[in-house]
Amino acid sequence: MVLPSVGILFDIDQLGETEHEKMFYGDQARLIFMQHFDPATVPSAAVWFGDTQATLNGDENRFCIAVTARQSSQIVRLRDSFQNVDAKGLAARRDRFLEGPVNLDDSTGKRLGGEPLILWCTVNPEGVIVLSPPAQNVDIELCRRFGRKFKLSDDDPRAGIGGPGR
Repeated sequence: MVLPSVGILFDIDQLGETEHEKMFYGDQARLIFMQHFDPATVPSAAVWFGDTQATLNGDENRFCIAVTARQSSQIVRLRDSFQNVDAKGLAARRDRFLEGPVNLDDSTGKRLGGEPLILWCTVNPEGVIVLSPPAQNVDIELCRRFGRKFKLSDDDPRAGIGGPGR
């Protein structure tokens, strides 16, 4: 079985206000995503991010945050939740979504083509975000800022460190 995925596209030229924010456009995209993302809608999911292949080829200027879920109905709910978001930096509604950017073979866990994105985090069956190494402090702060339950992956050396918001 192939696990479905959808990518939410961001216009790199519209991400960030200051030169520093523009330079770290991926952080700006993750901020917008986390503000509107409800992990409870996609339990047992994987979340990926990075420039699209077309961006790397010089054909466009898009950043993608993709979610691979267990069921297509979860992808539909996620897509619906981002369809009407009005945030500077998100791609225009007609161009906002990329179908199948990171499909996974459920039996092997291997990727089936798609975009050159890297794993950002997972969502466990309880709807808790699990930050993968090397989780950045900005990711921890985003979870706290938007009230998302999270934990660090057991592979992260900081996993034993407690703190508010965990």
